[in-house]
Amino acid sequence: MLLLRSIKQKLQTSGFDLCHPIHTAWYNHMIQNEGLVESGALKLLPELSPSIIQSNEVECDGDSSGCVLPSSYNAVLIGNTKAVWPSFIDWLAMKVEEKKRRQDS
Repeated sequence: MLLLRSIKQKLQTSGFDLCHPIHTAWYNHMIQNEGLVESGALKLLPELSPSIIQSNEVECDGDSSGCVLPSSYNAVLIGNTKAVWPSFIDWLAMKVEEKKRRQDS
């Protein structure tokens, strides 16, 4: 769960405060039952086997054995609540200032 913890920490600094491990089979089953695949509204996600990501590919809080999501998961669902707004407003203000500086030059 070190990989998931690392992902959560990095995303939270940008306001993405929802981060949950899932398996894409769950999502595929849900959208098929809702008729969203048949209607063409959504497409199925690949149902890949859960993978092991070696520690040299991603920061794993110093664990040299590699990072592993639990075997029942193969994806991470990422989202946000209103917690994203402060980060978004800061980013937007920075972009506005950059544009002003370019126009003034």
